Amino acid sequence: VFHISLLKPYHGPAPDTTISPLPPTNFQNKPVISPMAIVDTRTIFSKGQPSPQILVQWFGLPLEEATWENVIDIQQAYHDLNLEDKVGLQGGRNDTGLVKQ
Repeated sequence: VFHISLLKPYHGPAPDTTISPLPPTNFQNKPVISPMAIVDTRTIFSKGQPSPQILVQWFGLPLEEATWENVIDIQQAYHDLNLEDKVGLQGGRNDTGLVKQ
């Protein structure tokens, strides 16, 4: 903290005022994020039907904020990204403890 009387006016060239546009940070009140890596896979059962899920790490977010997403939803939302090379989407594990024969 300092007193205003210690401030002095700036005498020099004007700062560069060209500003590069920033990428959008939100769209329709939701943050714009994209998947960076698939960390893990699993299969859960919902109403007796198997539902494959992937643990997605998002760009700009730490690994602790990775989220489980349905494979179908991610494939539809990010169909232009090639995520299959991050982790194989086939197989996975069953977190319900049920073994389907």
